[in-house]
Amino acid sequence: MIRTVLSFFLLILSILVSFSAFAATVDISFWNPFTGPDGVVIEKMVNDFNSTTGKEKGVKVNLLIVPWAEYYTKLTVAISSGTAPNLAIAHSHRIPGFVKEGALLEFNTAYLASIGLKKQDFVPALWKAGEIGGRRYGIPIDAFPRHLYYDRNLFKQKGLNPEKPPQTLDELIETATKLTDPQKGIWGLWFSLSGAWVARDFYSYFWQFEPNLLAPNKREVSSNFTEVAKKVFQIQTDFIRKYKVTPSEPTSYGALFGQGKLGIAVSQITELLMLEQMEGLDFSAAPMPLFGKQRATFALGHNFILPKGKGQTPEKIRAVNAFIEWFLRNSLEWVKGGKIPASLTLMKDKRFSELRIQSIVASQVDYMKLPPLIPEAPGIDDIIIRNGEAIYSGKSSIDEAVNRMASEIKELLSKGK
Repeated sequence: MIRTVLSFFLLILSILVSFSAFAATVDISFWNPFTGPDGVVIEKMVNDFNSTTGKEKGVKVNLLIVPWAEYYTKLTVAISSGTAPNLAIAHSHRIPGFVKEGALLEFNTAYLASIGLKKQDFVPALWKAGEIGGRRYGIPIDAFPRHLYYDRNLFKQKGLNPEKPPQTLDELIETATKLTDPQKGIWGLWFSLSGAWVARDFYSYFWQFEPNLLAPNKREVSSNFTEVAKKVFQIQTDFIRKYKVTPSEPTSYGALFGQGKLGIAVSQITELLMLEQMEGLDFSAAPMPLFGKQRATFALGHNFILPKGKGQTPEKIRAVNAFIEWFLRNSLEWVKGGKIPASLTLMKDKRFSELRIQSIVASQVDYMKLPPLIPEAPGIDDIIIRNGEAIYSGKSSIDEAVNRMASEIKELLSKGK
């Protein structure tokens, strides 16, 4: 009888303890747009957190990956309706727009200091991008500057030294010409003729000739914008129409690399896992070549942000902070998936130096540049993309498209004032 009562008591106690542990678990929602190979990485990291530190601290992260094309629209709608996730990802140039709309909560600077987050430990441009009006709205986790990938085997086949990729415009023209073989369908160079990368490549070269996209008052383009922009697009179209080393129609550079029919691609580190998974592809990376007067390359970074919403309770914020702290301590795993660190401390870590491709790309950190930190930055991207596509497709002359580009940017900036 005593044993039966004792067993019943222990059973009830076990149920109560289990219920208490379950009740103490704080669930947080985390949205991000990592639909490519980095989606596999972020999913693994969330699972690792949930099964280790999250379990110990009573925090569970519920991950939702939203496709890029829909991501910012869905996030904006969720914020407006009060149903935003507790944690989300934002590109660095998106933060000013969110802050202007009052869509973000700021991070507690005392808390950040308590876990060792200091300005001097981060790439300055990336750290600055998360701070608006002296308040921190973004925590940078990575960067992805533009750079080159190239096929080492194809270099060897064409008598080129795979240890010496092109470093200047003249060298790029010469190398791409040697690599191109029309009869075999082999292209020497690939760059994007459509989509977001049109703007990213444009910025990379523009800033090599002119450091400022906009005038000091931020109400129009810089005084020599049209001259430099025309020069950049002339260089790009020459690769297509004069030298004939680049496909004239939008195509997948990954497919060309996989078939051994491409020498060099202008790309970014986020594509690394895709290339690593291609059987038989021996590739390497190189910094963006020097086209202008000073080295520069376009970059963006991903940031943690705290969207405003009805579910943002102090308890949820503490749970979010626990995940962020864990993620930053384990960010080498994120970097392995095709990023360079936002953390200078990690960049100096021996384990990072062993990541060959990431280390090459990170060598550009001192001269990588981010878009202007203004709410209109994504709109400027759209203008450059649309007009750049018109140039590459032959629907508009360079002069017409660049003049229209300058006029549209000025109009956009005037609306934001």
